[in-house]
Amino acid sequence: MSKKFEGLDSIFSSTVAPEKIEAPAPKKVIGEVRATFIVENEVLEKIKALAYWNRKNIKQVVNDALKTHISKQGEIREIP
Repeated sequence: MSKKFEGLDSIFSSTVAPEKIEAPAPKKVIGEVRATFIVENEVLEKIKALAYWNRKNIKQVVNDALKTHISKQGEIREIP
């Protein structure tokens, strides 16, 4: 007996109902927030170079630089 041809969809579609796959929840690091800054091209290139040579993420290099700068400012009053 010949098989009934039902179009290309019958060849490529799955015969098993797909399982529902849930995407993993994004990792949240306590105490971090996403921020966007505009920097000069030369500064960004130096940050990238520091990250590369020190085997760090750009995020880590920027965070370290900001912490160093802030620590040199002395007491910083909170914004009211």
